Amino acid sequence: MRAKIRLTIEDKKWICNAYQQNVPVIHIQSKMHINWKHFQAVLAEFNVVPRLRIRNPSPKELEFRVSDGIKKCRVCYSVLPINHFYMRKQSPDGYAPACKKCSNDYQRFLRIKNLYGLSKEEYQTRFLSQSKCTICNRPEIVITHGKVHPLIVDHDHKNGKVRGAICHRCNLALGAINDNLFIAEQLASYIFQWRQRHAGKE
Repeated sequence: MRAKIRLTIEDKKWICNAYQQNVPVIHIQSKMHINWKHFQAVLAEFNVVPRLRIRNPSPKELEFRVSDGIKKCRVCYSVLPINHFYMRKQSPDGYAPACKKCSNDYQRFLRIKNLYGLSKEEYQTRFLSQSKCTICNRPEIVITHGKVHPLIVDHDHKNGKVRGAICHRCNLALGAINDNLFIAEQLASYIFQWRQRHAGKE
């Protein structure tokens, strides 16, 4: 909870109600350090303009800010056009510190960690390095944003444990039968009997 701050006419100092200490005006670094509505009321009452101390950005910070329509990613250190970065009002230059690819990768790894409890390294080792589906032994064919979609992390819906990496087609098949072993056996039996009856007729 932000502490309310009031201004005294006598010594032109701020008094912090939380700690009962006098704070010189020059020590106010930003409006986030005070109750802003109360601050505006004080200004209107005493007609005093505070001196806000603005910290100059360091060379390291300037290195990652927009310059001539390009920006350096804080994660992969690639210098890219600004259209490769998401806009963010809170940032000093109006853009996210990481490029879109790194931001999307972070969100995907965070989602996988929250859902399956897998770390980034474990996911990369067990799933990204695997090129074929565990069930059908075929590569993934679904394309997203011009790239082949990585294999899906399959898990048991009853206990949440990870079972393996499967393709989009096998994932849809498992979802359609709801992991029901009886239906899976019936499907296999149906295909097997059909092929037996019609063997050599084609």
